[in-house]
Formats: sequence, structure tokens, C-alpha cells
Amino acid sequence: MGLISSAIPNLVQGVSQQSPALRLSSQAELMENAFPSLVEGLQKRPPLENVATMSASETIGSFSHLINRDVNERYFVFINASNQISIYDLNGVAKTVTYPDGTSYLNSTAPATDFRAVTVADYTFIVNTSQTTAMSSALTPLYPYTGLIAVKQGDITSVTPYTSMELLLLTLRLLRPIRLKRELMISLQSYQTPST
Repeated sequence: MGLISSAIPNLVQGVSQQSPALRLSSQAELMENAFPSLVEGLQKRPPLENVATMSASETIGSFSHLINRDVNERYFVFINASNQISIYDLNGVAKTVTYPDGTSYLNSTAPATDFRAVTVADYTFIVNTSQTTAMSSALTPLYPYTGLIAVKQGDITSVTPYTSMELLLLTLRLLRPIRLKRELMISLQSYQTPST
């Protein structure tokens, strides 16, 4: 078999496990400690740097979540089987956590699989999937004579016999279930078409 020579433009298309006949010339069969980039080309993989060691009792079997607010504020959140939340910054410094409503919601035998978390702006919402949800016993007050009025379109040039305040009061009166027909009849009788 003769020698084959060809130019390989770059090796940025990663690893392919296809046979050499089907594989592109810019794909590798094996790539160890390398990082393909379209901008930089093939380069060495950045090393892993050990910054801090956290307590094994707080991290093994615990739920973990990364809060990534910005470049300066990044935290690791851990919830362990003892119903405790531990928060560390990226340097391994522990942060103070307070529980104003207690820790009963954090009861879990398998925190690594029972919890879900999402961070939105300044708030992190934690959901315990092993807890059954229930409605609160507190009720909102009833407002029997309220309504929502939505005006989609209006014409300011047309002549109307009512001011906007009169229309609002008439509409609120009509929302009452009592004397609905009588109020409507009175309103229609008192309506007079403006003379042109």
C-alpha cells in the first residue's frame, strides 16, 4: 500500500467512532486532554483546579444546586438528609442560612433525588417532590359587587351622552344581580339622543 498524503485543515470537529472510511479528515478517533474550538483550533484542555474542600457529611447524598447570579456572586447550595441547607461560595466559605418558617418542608430520606431548584434573579425556589401539596386554609375576602371593565377601542371624536364616570357608575350598577332589569330600563329611558 502506498503512502497517502493530504492536508488536514483543522481538528475541531471532535471525536468520531465511525470507521476511518466514513470519518471526516477533521475528526479524530481519540482525543485525550484536548479541547476543540472553532476560534482557537485544537488546544489543551484547561486543568481542574482544587479551590476548597467542603465537609463530606454535608455533600455526600445531598441535593446540590449552583446559584450563578453574576461573575462575582456564585454559590453552591446543599440540602442534606438532616433537613439543613448549607451554602458555600466558590472559595468554600460557608454562608449563614436562616429558617424563618422552619425546616419541616425539607423532610426527605433521599434529598439528592427529591429536591429540585431554580434560580430566578435574586430568588432560588426549592421544590420537595416528596411532599404532597395542599391548599391553604386562609381565604381571600369576597367582593360581591366588583367587575372588570376592558375597553378595547374607543373613538374620542364621537358624541356620547355619558361621561366616562357616568358609564363606569352605570356599568357597576348593572353588575349587581339585584334590580338588574329595573336599572337597565331606567337607564335606557333616561338616555336621550343628542340633537345634531
